[in-house]
Amino acid sequence: MNSLQGKKVAVIGAGVSGLAAAYRLQKQGAAVTVFDKRDYVGGRTRSVRQGEFIFDVGALVMLPTYKNVYGLIKELGIESHVHETKPSLAVIRDGQRHSFDYAHPLRSALTTKLLSWPSKIKLLKLLPVLLGNRAKFNYENMGDTAPFDMESTRDYCHRVLNEEIDDYLANPFIRINSLTNTRIAPAGEWLWQLLAYNSPHIFQLDLGMVYYAECLARGLDVRLNTTITKVISDKGKATLQIEDSSGASWSTYDACILAVPPPAAHAIAPSLSAAQDKFFASVKPVYMISLHLGLKSKPDPDIPDSIIMFPEKEHADLLDILLDHNKGPGRAPPGKAAIAIQSTIEWSAKHADFSDDQVAAKLIKLAEPYIGKVDGLIEVSYVHRWDYVCAITHPGFFTLLRDYMDARDLNQPLFFSGDFTAGGIEGATTSGLNAYKHVERYLTQ
Repeated sequence: MNSLQGKKVAVIGAGVSGLAAAYRLQKQGAAVTVFDKRDYVGGRTRSVRQGEFIFDVGALVMLPTYKNVYGLIKELGIESHVHETKPSLAVIRDGQRHSFDYAHPLRSALTTKLLSWPSKIKLLKLLPVLLGNRAKFNYENMGDTAPFDMESTRDYCHRVLNEEIDDYLANPFIRINSLTNTRIAPAGEWLWQLLAYNSPHIFQLDLGMVYYAECLARGLDVRLNTTITKVISDKGKATLQIEDSSGASWSTYDACILAVPPPAAHAIAPSLSAAQDKFFASVKPVYMISLHLGLKSKPDPDIPDSIIMFPEKEHADLLDILLDHNKGPGRAPPGKAAIAIQSTIEWSAKHADFSDDQVAAKLIKLAEPYIGKVDGLIEVSYVHRWDYVCAITHPGFFTLLRDYMDARDLNQPLFFSGDFTAGGIEGATTSGLNAYKHVERYLTQ
């Protein structure tokens, strides 16, 4: 039954969240138009294909906990492109790599010298916290982590665990996932990540992570290179001011989903509550630069890990080095290597005005002590710059999110979605599917 037959719905943003909502709305008979100011679909789930190489410059992996993502992948009929892998990851301590092998997690945890035995025993304190609060650590709404939102991850580690765990476990984990550090990120965010990302394996799409978004977009009316400059809610309808190559125009829809980062939504749409205004205004973007290299052969040494993470004590400028050819199939041809070097937000801000060639030269120099010389091996080089890769979180951030989610008015034509409600592709997808449900209820009540 097509419950939305004859209804017009606008979706602003062709990222995973907006596309998931649009896909489901169209399945229910709605006439959906998706707008995006960029010239590609996928948003921050982006892969860049250059020659024989595929670089995931946004979302990097899918996890077994991604139930909504896998449901849509099955519905789209692209399961054959999903591959399970059990990678090895490493954390640098005292200049040395300490690897954790997903294929042998217990053995790796027991034998790793990254943490001392007293610290390993201390970590057992987290088990009742994680298991007892499992329902709060979900992909529906990270606002549920508000009970753990009043102190930083660093303060939590020093109070409950110890400094070593903060320095060599929590800090690199927060850096790679939240792009900040444990002095900034709230404790609830780290605890959420520990539970959400706890898995013996990961999944990859062999055509790049963006393939999921591209398949969602098939059959949809997606208008790229189109900017929505204003959204007005009036008399139960949503009116959009649209700017594209032909000029400016206005168009009215029965409902509208704003699947763009909160700062962008805040700039073009009316605030629906004081709680929304407060939360959206608190979202500050992370700017980040990453370098992606396609190499003719693997550098010396041939590193087995998929990712090398850097605690802040070990490196102030590097977040991580990804060896994408170890992550999953399709990233590089046999015998060749695909490597990504991700800089910290501080380094990125300092070098924002540098040319791509200058950025590449500097990041290669920073990475070579860990991956070996790459001179003469580079076949492809690509520098990616994110104006908004995620939000800078802080103690109190998810309490503001909870208050916004609780105060939402679902009896009007404007709805908001995105990975600001919960992280990763699953968080974005879940938010988009929830926005679809709210629109359907609004238009059929």
